[in-house]
Amino acid sequence: MLRSLFKIVAKFPNKKSLLWKAFFYLFWKLEEREEERNLGIPVSLPISGSERAVFIETILSKDFTSLLDVGTAYGQNLFILSKLVDPKILYGSDLNTNRLLSGKQIAEDKRLTSINFLSTNACSLPLSDKSFDIVTASALFLYLDRADSILALREMFRVSTGRIVLLEQHVSGEREVCLEGEVTGGSFWIRDYHLLFKEAFSSKFEVLEYRIPNPRWQIERWENTGRVFEILF
Repeated sequence: MLRSLFKIVAKFPNKKSLLWKAFFYLFWKLEEREEERNLGIPVSLPISGSERAVFIETILSKDFTSLLDVGTAYGQNLFILSKLVDPKILYGSDLNTNRLLSGKQIAEDKRLTSINFLSTNACSLPLSDKSFDIVTASALFLYLDRADSILALREMFRVSTGRIVLLEQHVSGEREVCLEGEVTGGSFWIRDYHLLFKEAFSSKFEVLEYRIPNPRWQIERWENTGRVFEILF
C-alpha cells in the first residue's frame, strides 16, 4: 500500500509540494511507531524532520534503479526504503559481520529476501565501476580519519553513476577534529565536508546541503552538526 502511494506521489515533479510533505508526514509517523516496537525504547521526538527522515527523503527526491548503502550496519535504511521502492535494487555493505548477520536475519524475518548484504571495506569496494545509480552512507565518515574518508569517497564515486548522498556531522571551517564519543565506545570525527569533497574529487561536482529541521539524535553533537549532503557528478 505505501509503495503504491509513493509511486503516485513520486510522479509529481515538485518534491517540496504539499502532497510530498503530507505523504512523508504520515509515513514517518507510522515508521516512528514501528521503530519504537522494534527497538523496545520510547521515542521522545517525532521522526518527521529528523536526521534519518531528511536523509531518506533526499535519496527518494530523484529516481534511481539501484542503490548501495555503505556502512549499512544491520540495514535500517534499506528496510525503510524497501517499503517505498522495489527491494531488489537495494544493497548494503559493512565491515562488521555481526551487524550484517543481524540484518540478514531481520530481512529473513520480514521476508525481504531480495535485500542484499555485502561484507566489504568502504575504502576498497569489490564492485565494478558505475555499478549503482546512487551510493549512500549514514554516520559512516564520523568513524573514518581524513585519509580513509578520502579513499571511501573516491570508491563511492567510482561505483556510482553520478550521485552520492551522505548524512554526517559538519562544522563549517573546521578542517577536522577528533572528539571522544559519549556512547560510541571511542572517538569520532567532525569536519567541514565541503573541504573534504574538494580534496577527494578531481572531477567537476555539485554539492547540495540540507539542514535537519527537527534533530532527534541528541548525542555526539548531532543536534547541532547533522547535515545531509547530496553530491552530483
